[in-house]
Amino acid sequence: MVFLDEKCTRCGTCLHKCPILELDIEEAKAEIERAINCSKGDLSQIPEKIMSKCCSCWSCYSLCPQDAHPTELFIKLFHDRYIRNNGMNPLMRMVLSGHPENLYSLLHESKYFTKSELEAINNWKPENIPQTKEILLMGCGSEFVPYLFENSKLLSPFIGRIGGKDFCCGAMDIQMGLKESTESILKRSYKSLKWLGVEKIITWCTGCYGQFKEVALQYEPGFKDFEIQHILEYFKEKFDKGELIVTNPLNNLTVTLHDPCFSKLLGRTGLDIQELARDLVKITGAKIVEMKHNRKTAMCCGLASISSSNDISSVQTVYRKRIKEADQALNYNPKDPETTKNKALILYCSACTGTMITMANMSKKDVKNAPPMWQLFELIEKSIGDERVYLGEKKNLDGKFHYMRGARMKDLLVDAMQRYDPTKLDRFDKVKEFIPPIKIKTK
Repeated sequence: MVFLDEKCTRCGTCLHKCPILELDIEEAKAEIERAINCSKGDLSQIPEKIMSKCCSCWSCYSLCPQDAHPTELFIKLFHDRYIRNNGMNPLMRMVLSGHPENLYSLLHESKYFTKSELEAINNWKPENIPQTKEILLMGCGSEFVPYLFENSKLLSPFIGRIGGKDFCCGAMDIQMGLKESTESILKRSYKSLKWLGVEKIITWCTGCYGQFKEVALQYEPGFKDFEIQHILEYFKEKFDKGELIVTNPLNNLTVTLHDPCFSKLLGRTGLDIQELARDLVKITGAKIVEMKHNRKTAMCCGLASISSSNDISSVQTVYRKRIKEADQALNYNPKDPETTKNKALILYCSACTGTMITMANMSKKDVKNAPPMWQLFELIEKSIGDERVYLGEKKNLDGKFHYMRGARMKDLLVDAMQRYDPTKLDRFDKVKEFIPPIKIKTK
C-alpha cells in the first residue's frame, strides 16, 4: 500500500476527524498539504503536529473519503525522519521484539514469570514446534501475558502454537516506519512457517491478522500460500455449529470494546473484525455500550504514540484519554462503588492488553480509574462455563489479575527508562542496520 497523491483532494478530513489530533478543518487542510510537500523533500514544511502526535493508528486510512491511504503518507514521513536522523528514539527500542534490549528481555531477567510461563514461552519458539499444517499464531505480545494461554479449554485443540518475541509479525515496526526491519521480519516469518509445513494460520492478535492480510504481500509474496483466519472467526464458527454453547449467559454484565489499530485497516478483505467482536459479545449475553470513539475512529491504546514521540508520557496521555472514554461509556465512577459492579473493558489485541494493564498501574489514580479488563476470549470462557484459575490463584479475579502483572511491567518500564544508556545501543540505531536476527532453522 502507498499514499495515492493523485486521489488526495487535501480536504483535511483525515486530520480533522482523527481521534488524537482533531485539528480544525482549515488547519487540517494546511497540515496535510505540508505533509505531502515534506514527503517530496521540502523540509521547510515539516508537519509538526503529525510528527509529534500521530499514532499511525490507521483511523485516517478508513476515514479518508477518497481512499487515498493517508496513513501510508505519515508512515513514510516517520521513515524519512529515521533516515535523516540516522536512528530512532530510545523509547521505540523498548517495544521492538527484535531489539537486543527490550521489555521482553527485561521481563525474563525480572523473575516475574512463573516456571510454567517460561516453559510455555520456550515451547512457542519456532525451533521447538513440531511440523504442523495448522498453527495458532499468538504474536509477540503473548509474551507479556503467557498466563492467558495456560489451562484454557478453548485453546486446547491447538497443539501447534507459535509466539513470543522470537516470532513477531512486524506490525509495530511498520507503524513506526521501520520498513527495512518489517521486510526482514516478514521474510523470516515466512521461512519459519514454511519450514514447519504450515498451511493454515489462526492469528490470536488482530495486529498479526492485519499485517499478514494487508501488509505482508508487499514484502513477501509467499504469504499468499497460507490460509489466514482470525481466532474470533474460529470461535464464531464453533458457536454457529453448536460446538460451543452458552451455559452461563452474562446478562448482568455491561461492557465496552476497545477496537485496536489494525482492526481499522481491515474490512476490505471481507472480514469486519470490529463487528465480529461485537457479535461474539452479544452471544455471551453481555450488554454493549460504545465509547465516543469506536470502530473507524477508535482511539489507540497509547502504544503506537511512540511512532512520533520520545516520551513515555505520550503513551500515558493517550491511554488516559481512552480510559476516560471507557469510564464514561460504562458510567464507571470509582467514587461510587455501585457504578463499578458488573462492568468491564473488553480487549482483542495482545499489544493493547500489555499496554493498558501496564499504564493502569502508573499511578494510584490510574489504578483507581481503570475498570476490569478482559480479553474477549475470557468473556467467551465465562459464558460457556469455563471458569479457570490464573497461576495458582484460588479464585477468578474478574479482570483484576491482569493488573497484578501490569504492576510488575510498570516497574520494569520505569526502571528501563531510568537506566537507559544511549551509548550502549548506538550500533543498533541505524534503521538500515536494524534487522532482527534470524534464530530459526530454515530449509
